[in-house]
Amino acid sequence: MNKLLVVCGPTAMGKTALAIELAKKFTGELVNADSRQIYRGMDIGTGKDLPVNSKFKTQNSKLGIKKERYQIGYYLVSGVPIWLLDVVWPDYRFSVADYIRVATPVIRAIWQRKKLPILVGGTGFYLKGLLEGVDTIGITPDWPFRKKLEGLTVDRLQKRAQKVNPNRFNRMNYSDRHNPRRLIRVIEVAHPRQDGEKFGEGGGLVLDKEQVFWLGLTAAIGKLDQKISQRVKKRLEMGLGAEIEELLKRFSFDNSVLGETIGYRQWQEYFQTPPNQKDQVLDDVVDGWKRAERQYARRQLTWFKKNKQVNWFSIEKKGWLSAVVKAVDQWYIKK
Repeated sequence: MNKLLVVCGPTAMGKTALAIELAKKFTGELVNADSRQIYRGMDIGTGKDLPVNSKFKTQNSKLGIKKERYQIGYYLVSGVPIWLLDVVWPDYRFSVADYIRVATPVIRAIWQRKKLPILVGGTGFYLKGLLEGVDTIGITPDWPFRKKLEGLTVDRLQKRAQKVNPNRFNRMNYSDRHNPRRLIRVIEVAHPRQDGEKFGEGGGLVLDKEQVFWLGLTAAIGKLDQKISQRVKKRLEMGLGAEIEELLKRFSFDNSVLGETIGYRQWQEYFQTPPNQKDQVLDDVVDGWKRAERQYARRQLTWFKKNKQVNWFSIEKKGWLSAVVKAVDQWYIKK
């Protein structure tokens, strides 16, 4: 039976370090599930923490991945391959559809090598899309049809969505059912298109629950905030400002994900400030960055807590690492 381990949870919990240790013990390979570590050049701010002079080993041809903008391969860290770092440049809008497209062949190749794929990261939507599928994936927007729907009330959109796509509508939560944009998308993907594109179920891996072990790392909010502050300080000392300055030679905050990424977007004012005044705004940059990281960590916790398959381990509890290894071992050896 092909099995897959997921190491998830909020930022700053040490997920990658744990995943590397588990990979050594269970003969595994890591697959990145962090939506920002996908981007090349965004190293310090996203916390890739690769060893100095790490070499990337490209595997596009071996995996049959032909899309020119993708760079698929791995870095070796402590002898363990880490896949799906540095896939695209920051001006490419990498989506969950892209992620499924590249992660699926990587994981299947790991299985063929008789090794354990270990998905590690905090981007819940990537994990959900890969393991459960996304029913609108790859269905491009039908802009003229959307324009016709934009004038309808929420009540009319709800009735139409329920009529044309009842299965999808019934799976929507309360918030989505009252969100015009989400309702329009539900109607759109079920609408016949002039280009012949049809509503589909969206790919991903098809696995039984027994094949997947969800491992979540957590801590009390106070501890989490402390670790976030420590991480921000470390990344500043590593030279994040210089990294962003180098990226801005090729990209801007407007034409890339720099303007949307925590740890990068907070620097916009800094780089727009005259050199002799930059020190005056740096404290505001750091405070805004820490605040955004804390808010993001709470959103991650909320997302993953909804998944009842996650086995949670507090990094503050004595013996938590031994408990993790024991739990994974019991799951992995089970037929």
